[in-house]
Amino acid sequence: MSTKRPLKVIAGTPDRPLIIGNIEIQCYVLEDETRVLSQGGFLTAIGRSRTPKAGTGGMSNVDELPFFLRAKQLRSFISNELRTSTT
Repeated sequence: MSTKRPLKVIAGTPDRPLIIGNIEIQCYVLEDETRVLSQGGFLTAIGRSRTPKAGTGGMSNVDELPFFLRAKQLRSFISNELRTSTT
């Protein structure tokens, strides 16, 4: 069994968000150059509550998208690769 160490954040801080128009989203860059958005910041940016409703949890059942990606307005932006990587 191989244990992977967590990747280090090389850029981004809570006080220096990604700004798109008038929307601010916490954004970070990992040492492998992966860009990461915070779930709360993403939800706020698309007009949703920063946290899922009670009982819905952060993730969904097996073979379903995470709760925060289920919005109908996002469906056309969810690629098969993203769908596969989140289940």
